[in-house]
Amino acid sequence: MNDPILKLKLLAKTEMTLGKYHARKAATQAVLAAVALFFVLLGLGMLNFAGYQSLSVQISPALAALFIAITNILIGIVILRIAARSGSDSDKEKMAQEIRDLIYSELNNDVEGIKAEFTKVTDDVYRIRSGFNALTSGKIGGAIGLIPILDLLTKAVRKKKT
Repeated sequence: MNDPILKLKLLAKTEMTLGKYHARKAATQAVLAAVALFFVLLGLGMLNFAGYQSLSVQISPALAALFIAITNILIGIVILRIAARSGSDSDKEKMAQEIRDLIYSELNNDVEGIKAEFTKVTDDVYRIRSGFNALTSGKIGGAIGLIPILDLLTKAVRKKKT
């Protein structure tokens, strides 16, 4: 995969897919947690009512209320466990995460390649500037230093003409 634009498009698409999965999972967990909270609160209300009934009157309606309260609390606990388990990663989500990680590594490799090219160009420009400075400062002998370069250029031009 050598096209950086394609990599960025794939990265955006996988990020959107992962975002949808995370949002859907969070919404499901929130709804189930709300239902569980309702049953827990209902159970606590019934437990209070049952405690009251059992202390005030030693008859079976209080025990029935106590049984209902315990049942509601157990239902709430079961729903909370279901909500906690619904957070496990699906195969599609795992695949999207792997694609995203692959694209990130490919883009990182591209950036490293571009850095290497810039370093190479910078070094070449520095060498050209150093050579030009050496020619113009007279370190090579002024115009005498230009003679080998001119000789190479004229040979190259003659080869192209033939």
